[in-house]
Amino acid sequence: MGTGKRRASHVWQSAIGSVCLFAGILTSSVAGLADTVAQKSVSQYGITWEFDREYTTGRFANGDWWVLGPVTITRITPDFDGRKNGWEVNPAVNGKQGLHAGADFDSSLVPSLPYTARGTVSIVKTVASGREMPLIKTAAVLTVVETAPEADGSAVFRPPYVGTEKPFYRVADLKTGLLPAYPPVSPMPTLASIEQTFSGLRLDHKDGAIGRALRPQDSMSDYQPANTPAYNEGALRLMVNDDIKEKMPALIKYIQHGIDKIHTIYLGQTWPDGGGHQPGHRIVPAFTAVLLDLPHAKQMLREATFFHGSRWFWRGKNGMVLWGQPSSEKAYWDYIIAGRGNRSNRDPYGYIDGGKVTEGAYQVITSQAHKGEILATILMPALKEAWNPVEWQMVKEYVERWVSVGQWAQPDPIAPYDGKPENYGVTYGPDPKHAGQPIPGAGRFPEAHGTHKDGGQYRSAFVAAMWDAYKEKAEKGGVR
Repeated sequence: MGTGKRRASHVWQSAIGSVCLFAGILTSSVAGLADTVAQKSVSQYGITWEFDREYTTGRFANGDWWVLGPVTITRITPDFDGRKNGWEVNPAVNGKQGLHAGADFDSSLVPSLPYTARGTVSIVKTVASGREMPLIKTAAVLTVVETAPEADGSAVFRPPYVGTEKPFYRVADLKTGLLPAYPPVSPMPTLASIEQTFSGLRLDHKDGAIGRALRPQDSMSDYQPANTPAYNEGALRLMVNDDIKEKMPALIKYIQHGIDKIHTIYLGQTWPDGGGHQPGHRIVPAFTAVLLDLPHAKQMLREATFFHGSRWFWRGKNGMVLWGQPSSEKAYWDYIIAGRGNRSNRDPYGYIDGGKVTEGAYQVITSQAHKGEILATILMPALKEAWNPVEWQMVKEYVERWVSVGQWAQPDPIAPYDGKPENYGVTYGPDPKHAGQPIPGAGRFPEAHGTHKDGGQYRSAFVAAMWDAYKEKAEKGGVR
């Protein structure tokens, strides 16, 4: 055999070996999922779908059920009572919902039973919480398929629960070689805890207060900032130097949520204001788009300007990246004086962080979310392929300042509120003698400068440990 043929043979054998190795990893990581079963019902998380006869069923790599259709569903328990425990086929991002009567409900979105499902569709069922917020306790999805998925489902992710496009992404296509291998730190969550955290269905396809109300309490918090430690810790924990075989169960669950999130974005989800602040929505879809090498998703995420990081950070007059929401001079002072309106109005003069800096308020609630996601991009630079570069630079500078300094309130050549509303435009606020200029002074909140240094309501000790151990080294091209 010639040298070229021997080299080709060696490469082919290596490729076969790699595929076999990955197949072995996959098989062990989803053990017990590869067998199909003929049965008249399937159950998950206390939800049961009943059929008119036995059908072939199986599980996807993440453990969710599929059933070979067409299938006639005769009952889904707990039963829908006209107001709660609702269910939908291929939930939509836009419009009303049929899951619970407590939030923009449309009962026509709940099909009548028996229901015959054809093609590949997602049957999403919920169980009510009995609370006003969130409305949902548990959610689960049954996917009806036209043909049995690869390896009886164990080789593919469940298709997204939203919309009518139902791609089957392959576990073997994960670019696991992109994952860094940093030595462990302390404290550090276990891989099993990451797997458990991302096991349940996370409904996050509606926006505003409705979206918040529909987030299942068994899977996630209704308040988005509270979800951000898990998102950041999941990505960072998968960058620690465990064997890939040990990472796979957690990786599969994390990527599954990312697939759902990417497809909600495809359908128009932007997580606008209305249900509280919405930080942290970028890291999971970015991680997923890069690991599955999804060109369209990466481009969409690079161009996106609707994420929290693009909307809440801006460069002030002094060159410092500041925190705050676009507003007006009048709205800014209305809150400072009387506590009316938005607590997060940006500084209309461009010198300090927004809002009443002495309160901290939502700045303290959201800043740690951005620390974790930026750290992930530094430790795994490939993630920047799915990040808006302008947003990334702005948020990175802000996070580094937050960690090293805290809140920014100096220098500030603006006169403070003197406790007298009637002095607006006299001793503080807009200067009547110089149109478009504020009344000068010694600063509005000088005592707040440097407060909350590296603090935050949703601070993660694991993120902090990874930051301290590897952020600087990674930027210098060190440990991976």
